[in-house]
Amino acid sequence: MLPQVTASLTTNYRDWLVLLEQARERYDRVILDCPPACQNADAALLASLSDGVLWVVHPDLLGRQGVEAAAETLQTWSTRLLGQVVVGVEDTLPPAVPDRRYLVSSEV
Repeated sequence: MLPQVTASLTTNYRDWLVLLEQARERYDRVILDCPPACQNADAALLASLSDGVLWVVHPDLLGRQGVEAAAETLQTWSTRLLGQVVVGVEDTLPPAVPDRRYLVSSEV
């Protein structure tokens, strides 16, 4: 675990290349927890250095237009989208079995 980096990636790009290469040689998986893509240009640079991106999206905070804009931004990056995690969405779906009377008994 590395401490939070406050300097812009663009100012020490070569250092990041070396650091990531060393991490790849030493570890099976290297996971970078990056700032929101819409708030920081460094996310795009880190994505270009990675093998893929797992996109975490909070639609209640971004709104539909924000999610669409972020998706368009991801498509311009030269990286592979590994998946998407949606967080912060309230569960408004009814339960699968709303009433216990509808449960099927396993007894014969």
